[in-house]
Amino acid sequence: LTMKMEDFPLAASHLASLHLSAAQELFPRIQFSDGPSSYTFVTGDGGGHPGGKRSPFQEINAHHVWGLSAALRGEAQHQAEHQKSTNTDPSKIVNCRELRIKLDVNRPINEREIQPRDRPLSEDIGALCAGLVSKANIDGNNKNGTTTDIGVLLEASDNQSLESLLEKYGKQSERTGAEVKNIGR
Repeated sequence: LTMKMEDFPLAASHLASLHLSAAQELFPRIQFSDGPSSYTFVTGDGGGHPGGKRSPFQEINAHHVWGLSAALRGEAQHQAEHQKSTNTDPSKIVNCRELRIKLDVNRPINEREIQPRDRPLSEDIGALCAGLVSKANIDGNNKNGTTTDIGVLLEASDNQSLESLLEKYGKQSERTGAEVKNIGR
């Protein structure tokens, strides 16, 4: 409440503005690439850090990014519905999804010892993102088992839901042998 009103708009919308700017730059590039296009927001619920606290502006910015993601995902769903009704080329639609991670990151060592994870969380998030990219196709008439989940919000609220998402989208790092840093275990 001590902030000047003229300073509020910039501080309150900074993160969403950066994400919108990135989307505006990237969407045209990936939209006209060869093959299916995918854009995934990876967000958190804000409680993932020890103590689960964030500043008031971090709270506002998180909600703005969630809103931006919802708007772009809704736009992608609308484009897919329009494509189906007009029978236009589906390859120009960007499959925009959001992966919201509700698991704690940077856990204290004693918590890691009490509740160990099979793999570092960062590795699972990376594998899941790779799987989402590899299954970006929005055309339900494909032979590769790719998904038609355009515009969805995917949530990993616990280790079981994360494993379920990894099973659905593929554990890409295990298949490709990709090396991922051990962060956030």
